[in-house]
Amino acid sequence: MIGTRRAVRFRAISGVTGRWVETDIYAALTGGLTAAYRDIHKKKLVEERRRLVVAKLTHRIKDTFTLVLAVAEQTRRD
Repeated sequence: MIGTRRAVRFRAISGVTGRWVETDIYAALTGGLTAAYRDIHKKKLVEERRRLVVAKLTHRIKDTFTLVLAVAEQTRRD
């Protein structure tokens, strides 16, 4: 945000390295812009792995719950 020196941050896959990078861009005191880049590739891979594990666990929990409900319903009928 020009004038406030607050950085604008974005994350993207680098077209040069093919890795995830985080970029902060802000107005320099002397005019112009300053950019800082950080390699966050490993962090993004860990986040994706965590999302996949949570999705898999959620699916398994729902399957188990469905099975428990089916057994309870069958027991109720008997």
